[in-house]
Amino acid sequence: MTALVALANVGLAVGRSELFRDLSLSVQAREWSGIRGANGSGKTSLLRLVAGLLDPDAGDVLVD
Repeated sequence: MTALVALANVGLAVGRSELFRDLSLSVQAREWSGIRGANGSGKTSLLRLVAGLLDPDAGDVLVD
């Protein structure tokens, strides 16, 4: 089964704040995933990466 969304070693910094680094995950068809975290931890930025609205500083974002 091919991943609908795959992130490989993704890194993102906003200003001086590193939101995440070396983040890898994949979401398959008919699979659910949730995103949790404190305010300012990068949840919206992660979704913007998946939507193609932001480019990662490192790694690859693949959306089928």
